[in-house]
This record gives sequence, structure tokens and C-alpha cells, in this order.
Amino acid sequence: MENNGEEIVNEQVLSDFRNQWRQELNQGVQAGSSQEEDNSNEAKTYFLQGVDLERKGKCFDAIRLYRRAIQLDPDIEYKIYSQSSQQKQKNEKANSNTVQTIKNDENTETIENLAEVFQRDLSLNNVAICESNFGPGVISTNLHISCLPVEVFLVILKWLVSNDLDIKSLERFGRVCKGFYLLSRDQEIWKLACTKVWGSNISPSSTWREMFMTRSRVNFNGCYISKINYQRYGENSFQDQFYRPLQIVEYFRLIRFLPNGSLLMMTSADDLQMSVNRLKNISNALQSREIMKGQYHYQDSTVVIVIKKQQTSHQKFKRKTIAVDDNLTFFLELDIHNTVKKKFSKLTWKHYEIIHCRNGEELNSEFDLRSSTKYPPFYFSQKII
Repeated sequence: MENNGEEIVNEQVLSDFRNQWRQELNQGVQAGSSQEEDNSNEAKTYFLQGVDLERKGKCFDAIRLYRRAIQLDPDIEYKIYSQSSQQKQKNEKANSNTVQTIKNDENTETIENLAEVFQRDLSLNNVAICESNFGPGVISTNLHISCLPVEVFLVILKWLVSNDLDIKSLERFGRVCKGFYLLSRDQEIWKLACTKVWGSNISPSSTWREMFMTRSRVNFNGCYISKINYQRYGENSFQDQFYRPLQIVEYFRLIRFLPNGSLLMMTSADDLQMSVNRLKNISNALQSREIMKGQYHYQDSTVVIVIKKQQTSHQKFKRKTIAVDDNLTFFLELDIHNTVKKKFSKLTWKHYEIIHCRNGEELNSEFDLRSSTKYPPFYFSQKII
């Protein structure tokens, strides 16, 4: 009986010790977690203060706060990045839900009136074309682009369009912010681009930009390439009259259109990249004898090309040398088509004629374009220019 009583007492003491040990352990874990949470919050405060100082240009003070934050929590940067990413996803989801709600309710906000929406937002918020990242109390020796007036922006964009019709750079400019988007949609800029392509005697049905984007025209930021590939029989062998070689003919036609109404055209059997390199530098191409120069204009969805080539040859008749003028005029008509990937990237043959004028006599040669092997279409490529 005494032994049983001692065993019961020992078990009771052991259970009490276990319970007390568990309570102390839980208290220690809670105290440690609370201490880590306090350190993380303090490190977050220091880190965010350092970010604000860095934006204001006070880098040395920002580095000092970054060091204090990392000492308290080495993973503070990753934690803040994770929290900001989660918050950004929540905001994007909320914005998408809001946009979907607006579309379901009104069903009027489309991409066509996006400029009106941006204009309304800027006018309601009383915001300039673009906002500066500098705080009101920061002194900077650099002038932010937001300080420029709207007229200066428009002059720069008109210069960008007037020289080389660099519409791709204009569209990239419009993707920066709402203010730049509105500037890139200015009607005067697109009117300048349309008049440079089709002349001044035009009028748009809706807007100048829509006219430039939808009306048939050629692309200028690349060249059109046509690959000719066919087979023909060669001459009979001298030793074996029954042997007749089969030759594979392959060469390229290249056309590069310039915004000023002129063009460069060449035919070459060399490597494609080598041929294209000759058209890269316009000044060198204009001086090259291998490259033909011409003019072009539009007739609805057809581009008409006129290339004149003048040659002077000297022929001897008895004891006199007479200069003979040979003038070749190439007339080409190519239809403009769209492809799946890009607009106005395909040119098909419609008419091809050569007028040979020699000493006042003209000889017309019109070619049959039904052969798809000798007259394949031109396809536009912009990666090699």
C-alpha cells in the first residue's frame, strides 16, 4: 500500500513538472515571436524611410537606415517585396473587377475614347502632362521634363515625324503615361504624317490617325524582299551529248521605300544579308551604280513605281565614234495587301513594263506576270534594316 501511494505521488509530481515546463516553453516561444515581430516592424520602418530618402536624393542617409534595417531583420527587403507584390496583385484584381463592372453597367468605355478618359482624369486631378518624382522640399539642379510646356513637346514630336515618319517611336512615346498618350494622339502630328505620305489634297473620313493606320500604304522601317527560285536546263555537255545539266536559279529583288516619295531597288544573287546591307546606308546607296533609284505614288491600294535608268554607250562606225544614248524606264504596279502578322506587308505584281528609248526610238516590253515562280510577291522585313 505504501509503495502504491509513493508511485501515485511521483506520477502527480511528474505531471505537474511537465505542465509547468510546457507553460514556460510556450511563454518563451510567444516572447521570441513577439520580439521577432517587433524587430521586423522596426526594420520595415527603417527600410521604408530609407526608400523615401533615396528618392529625394539623400543616398548617404538612406544607406545608414538600410544598414539598421538589415541588422534587425536580414530578410526585410524580401519581405517588403513580397508584401508589395501581394498588394499589387490585389489592386490589379480590384481594378479589373472595377473595369468589368463599368463595362457591364455602361458598356461605353472603349479604346476609341480612351483619350477622352485620360483627358478627363488629368483635368479632374489638375495634373500636368507628367509628374515629377522630386518632393516639394528637394532642391535639384536638373530640370524635369514635366516643366516643359505642351508646345515644346509638340514641336519635338512633329520633328520626329517629319524627317523619317518614325511612327514606331511615336507610339512608344505614347505608352509612357496618360499625358504622353494624349500628346501622341495630337491631330496636327498625324495630319503632318498623312500629308507627307499622300500629299496635301486629302481629307480624313474620321481622324487623321485612323486614316494613317487603315489606308493602304507602304512601310518605311524596313525593305520588301522577293525571292525568285526556279530551275532551268543548261547547255549540253561537249563530251556527252546526252548529258544536260539542271541548274537552280536563285536571286532576290529588294525594294526600300523612303518617306520623301523615292525608292531604292536592286536585284542581287548574293547572300540576302549582304544585299540588304547595301540598302542600310541611304547616302551610300544613292551613289551606288548597282542600285536603281526611282519614284513612287499611290493609286488607291496600288503603289506605282517609275524607275529611269540612263546609259551612254560609244560605238564605232568606220573611223568615227558615235555616242548612243540608251534610256530604260521601268513601270511597276504593285498591289498592297495585309498579312496576319502585319499590315501592308505584302506586295503582289499587277503590271510590269519596260520602255527602251534609243536615239529617239521607243520599244515597249510588257511582261506576263502569271508565272508565280518568276514574279513572286514581295514581303516586308524590318529586322534587317
